[in-house]
Amino acid sequence: MPSTAILFGALLFALGPIFFFLQMSQGDSSPSPTAFIPSLVGIFIIAFGLAAKSPSRRKAAMHGAAGFALLGLLGSLMGARKWPALLSGGDVDRPLATWEQLLMFLICTVFLALCVKSFAALGFLRT
Repeated sequence: MPSTAILFGALLFALGPIFFFLQMSQGDSSPSPTAFIPSLVGIFIIAFGLAAKSPSRRKAAMHGAAGFALLGLLGSLMGARKWPALLSGGDVDRPLATWEQLLMFLICTVFLALCVKSFAALGFLRT
């Protein structure tokens, strides 16, 4: 599971620069630094994933990674009301930011689901 945390953290980390430079390529003279919010969440998940490689820290570190995934999931929900219009081809303000929020939501949701599944499986093994 630590390798999974590092992978998902890297995916989140990559979202920031990708969407920042996409904003610049679309002619936005001052792209928003908020594009790097997924990168920040990704850095923490990567750090917890690296810490979880040590067996003595694995449980706490993976719970920390799951906690940051939950924060990322909840934070990305701010754009949820725009997702139906975006996915149906409608017009939304700041479509790149909305896409980034949707991708962050999906990445965090999948990672959190994998964490819960792993935690549940380990709990059953210990009983």
